[in-house]
Amino acid sequence: MAIYNNIKNIKTINKAISDKNQIISTLDDINHCSFNDKGLGKIKINAFALDYLLQQNEINNISLIHLDVEGFELKVILGSLNLIKIFSPIISFEQHILTDNYLELSNLLYEMNYNIYLINEVLPGCKTDCRNLMAFPKNLKYIDQINEYLDKKLLVSIKNHDIINYDSLYTATIYGTFFNNKEYHNIKSVKINKNLYVFSVNDKNYTIFVAIDSDKKWIHSKYILSEINLNCKNSIINAYNNMNGIIKEQTQCNIKNIKFI
Repeated sequence: MAIYNNIKNIKTINKAISDKNQIISTLDDINHCSFNDKGLGKIKINAFALDYLLQQNEINNISLIHLDVEGFELKVILGSLNLIKIFSPIISFEQHILTDNYLELSNLLYEMNYNIYLINEVLPGCKTDCRNLMAFPKNLKYIDQINEYLDKKLLVSIKNHDIINYDSLYTATIYGTFFNNKEYHNIKSVKINKNLYVFSVNDKNYTIFVAIDSDKKWIHSKYILSEINLNCKNSIINAYNNMNGIIKEQTQCNIKNIKFI
């Protein structure tokens, strides 16, 4: 890729990365594996924190961090806190929504003044819950331009410092077997068009959307894999329009107590 694009400023560093300098192990093939710091596995290698490599002048002036480190994403960030504080790089990271604690990592980056977005697309050749996320320093304001460039509403807000309040026409209660018959009360609607209103809730790493028409009749329910930022009207609309699946049975995800505000 470097030769094809005539890029000459690439420096490769053949080191494993973790939250601290330590020995890590794997039980798998070294060419594609997950590591652990418990000493499990015959293959053992030295790992380093990015903050240590910065201190040793092996890296500098970091503007982008991309993490695809098979479950070590949080550890790498914890070993990069000083680097992130100095350079405020854009950070992208891969997570399995149903098994990785992507919200813990997202909350950590949010506390470090980042806005976190999910790239709402299924990755080819990966498990169906595999997604990439992007963390942008909160002073960067070009998310809409990125979406326009992609010509799709792919970036969906997960955690955002820029809370945008929106007017709602209805509130309602969302319930059903999908939620183990738990009820969510006073859920606000978002207007998609004059005959389509959507209510959304976060539940167990999913965001569920229930749509009604202007006569308050149930149309369908949809879902997206991940818990999105429900304070952002644009993210609700983008996620609804680019959902991951449809819940066909009304009993699974139903609506009642629809009230005009």
